Amino acid sequence: MPKFDDLQKLKELHDSGVINDEEYETQKKKILDAPDAEPQQAQAAQPQPQIVINNTNMNQNQNVAGAGLGLKPKNKWVSLLLCLFLGFVGAHKFYEGKIGLGIAYIFTGGLCGIGVIVDFIQLLFKPDTYYV
Repeated sequence: MPKFDDLQKLKELHDSGVINDEEYETQKKKILDAPDAEPQQAQAAQPQPQIVINNTNMNQNQNVAGAGLGLKPKNKWVSLLLCLFLGFVGAHKFYEGKIGLGIAYIFTGGLCGIGVIVDFIQLLFKPDTYYV
């Protein structure tokens, strides 16, 4: 803040008529162009931290949806054929690892056939390898 104080005193001298416009501008330029002593002292007083960057990132991303979640890949065509021929006993549900639904399909005849039709249509739109 020493520059601000010096400029304020200079302005007071100018306003009171002690110095003329030319002297005011010359002194103002000297004050504004002078380097600050405080920041240099503050920087010198503080020690610079030593920064160590230790990057051990070994990205093993395979960009496969569901692979990192513990899900198992299933083939769309195997599941689709099981649904088509053995859907009423829930073979495609057992293949996917959904044992409870497989048992429900056995006792209800593939949920009266409606469940098999819905599953068949859903399987048609899944990617070749999907994760369950």
